[in-house]
Amino acid sequence: MKTNKQIEGELGPDNKEARNLMNVLHRVVDTSQNSKLDLDDDMFANTGVGRDPVSKYSYAEIEVEGKEYFVQVRDKKSFYKGIKSVARNHNLSDLYIANQTGSIH
Repeated sequence: MKTNKQIEGELGPDNKEARNLMNVLHRVVDTSQNSKLDLDDDMFANTGVGRDPVSKYSYAEIEVEGKEYFVQVRDKKSFYKGIKSVARNHNLSDLYIANQTGSIH
């Protein structure tokens, strides 16, 4: 089992993958459209990097026309590899196959 320090290192600015995900996020999402978060001194409090059983991702919480959104950016190759692994482990292969063929979105 990984420690919090190991996990933080995997998601921090010294991690090339995490850094790349944040760079892409800031290129494609206008993160200046902050939601009603308490942003006090940290202008990037609405962005970050996370990880789930599928893959690492960068995220932003934004507000557009009064509606709040949670936007994620993932590496496509890592995402599909992770989905395939999760599907195999949770017996969700039919869902994965349907997603790959475009049957569901």
